[in-house]
Amino acid sequence: SSLRIKKATLSREGTGGVRVTIVERTAAHTWCQGESSASDSKECYYIDEEGFAFAPAPRFSPGVVFEFFGDTATGTAPRIGTTVIASSSVSFILSFRSALSSTTPVSLLSARSTGDGDYELATLEGPVILLSNRDTAESEAGRLDVFFRSDVFTGPGIQGAVRALKKIDLRFGQKIFYTLSKGASESAGTTTEIKNP
Repeated sequence: SSLRIKKATLSREGTGGVRVTIVERTAAHTWCQGESSASDSKECYYIDEEGFAFAPAPRFSPGVVFEFFGDTATGTAPRIGTTVIASSSVSFILSFRSALSSTTPVSLLSARSTGDGDYELATLEGPVILLSNRDTAESEAGRLDVFFRSDVFTGPGIQGAVRALKKIDLRFGQKIFYTLSKGASESAGTTTEIKNP
């Protein structure tokens, strides 16, 4: 398909030659209409780093490709050849993902825009991470790292067990909120605050 071609350039080569250079879009990420991988998404597409849908995509098992979910950037029906998610959203999420330290005990599977620059990230280990683009992706990743190194995470309530967490909310600047899964401890279902040093 010609939509796989991101850029094509022609240049002269020698006295009568022509060089054609083609840059193809890479199918590294998908975007699916719907709430999450658990929902019955209507349509999925391969997208480039600008959120441009260039080919239909199958549904993958979690973790095969990084997935974006939601409604289209323009509010119209999704289709090949259109931007289905804002390039700023793709850039922010991928920057956050890259900025996570190698010691961060979660692997990101997918992202869903919840509106107004807020995102909900699903992890392989279970907890959902809520974050906002009101700060840099690197700052948000740093706050998550602070949480995982804090006494709250390593102390008696959670004892470093990522699966004991239901949500980690980074949307409130220097405050980090978390919610424990049911059965994780006496304080299951409560939300507690730690401050980023």
